[in-house]
Amino acid sequence: MGDISVRFRLIYLHEKYKEAVLCLVTGVGDARARVGDAYYHFWHILPGDYPGDLQPHLDFINIELTKRQSSAHITNKIGFNLSHMKNKSASKIADRIFFIYDELSQRI
Repeated sequence: MGDISVRFRLIYLHEKYKEAVLCLVTGVGDARARVGDAYYHFWHILPGDYPGDLQPHLDFINIELTKRQSSAHITNKIGFNLSHMKNKSASKIADRIFFIYDELSQRI
């Protein structure tokens, strides 16, 4: 039963990251806007649902998007951080999102 559960989690993760990558590729705005849109497709997934080797990449994304302190709700905190971020930094986050997607694509 455990193998089926792992497989379904991978499929779900892959679907969410596929949606995120589509935002990165076809979304409007600069890298910051597209990363913000992409993030909302997977922000709710618990770190324990990721394969262990992908968790550091998720941690990087989460740290970068919550680096600046804000008393706002998490969705506003992300927007706050993105508005103070350089596009080059947002591009690094986009690279990690794509990396996770590519890794998941190879596993399903």
